[in-house]
Amino acid sequence: MRERIALRCNLTGSQIRNAAMHATLLALEDSGTLQDSHLEGGVRGEYRKAGGICPLDARGPQRELDGGMESFVSAFARR
Repeated sequence: MRERIALRCNLTGSQIRNAAMHATLLALEDSGTLQDSHLEGGVRGEYRKAGGICPLDARGPQRELDGGMESFVSAFARR
């Protein structure tokens, strides 16, 4: 899930920081353990603040938005 977020979302460094902080706060309110759902919430919040559409919410047929990078990255993650 985290790889999907990293490959599909185009955020600045400060937006990534804000999303991580928001995800941490969501986790503290919830269970205390950071989950993918908390990270997604933080990322969605950053897109909402910027007035953009979060690529995680894309509907319709799944398109390869990353140019094949997901399979490339996953090959290295298995090593």
